Amino acid sequence: GIWDQLLVGQHVVIHGSKGRIKGVIGSKAVHVMKEDERRQLLTYDKMFIDVGAKSADEVKGMGIEVGNFITIDKKLVELVNGLVAGKAFDDRAGCAALIQAIKDVKPKCKVYAVFTIQEEVGLRGATVAGYAVKPTIGIAIDTTIAGDHPNMEPHEAPVKVGGGPVIVAADGRRDSLAGGLIPNPKVKQWIIKTAEEMKIPFQLEVLEGGTTDATAIQLSREGVPSGVIAIPTRYVHTFQEVLSLRDLENLVALLKGLMESELPF
Repeated sequence: GIWDQLLVGQHVVIHGSKGRIKGVIGSKAVHVMKEDERRQLLTYDKMFIDVGAKSADEVKGMGIEVGNFITIDKKLVELVNGLVAGKAFDDRAGCAALIQAIKDVKPKCKVYAVFTIQEEVGLRGATVAGYAVKPTIGIAIDTTIAGDHPNMEPHEAPVKVGGGPVIVAADGRRDSLAGGLIPNPKVKQWIIKTAEEMKIPFQLEVLEGGTTDATAIQLSREGVPSGVIAIPTRYVHTFQEVLSLRDLENLVALLKGLMESELPF
């Protein structure tokens, strides 16, 4: 999900029936808030989108209606040291890596490159794809939480931006890892061995508090041995996520290496 406090003041695009309409998320000015209001966290139900309209009829005439999709209006920004900041790297970065990896690759088996939908609201696309494709092995490509920034303790998120792709050892709920994935050992070791042979730097992680499409794929049909490779990303689920292009390039190389190697089964 998105932390509500990040929303106010953001530029957005409403995808209406008559085209795209720009707006900004507004709220009551802090100057006129009562003392108890100032002490409370600002939640989405106290916000609205201002498109400049003067009436409800004008809004309706613009093609805006209940259920329109709304996206944050942000552009990619280049930082120093090969880092970039932008919206929705979770999981546009995974899509970009997969697109690059399947170019000029010579796989030793049939490869299905699947770009799933609605992972954040129930792994829905992966659930359907797992049944349709009938894979021998499933690999989810996602982002993961990098903690190499102020106000984070190393044990809270040991993964670092620039440290290489992340091979997930387990993920799931924070209290028990329930509802997540414990990767098939042969799949995990296959990924690790490939990275080592190609001299690709990588990191290992137990991710508490989240999961990926691999959780749905592993439960497809009679079960599918699955694993996860992730891109270390700062400020996940904000509108300015940060990652390393070198990590992305190493992920592409690793994916190509896996597709061009013998399966572990």
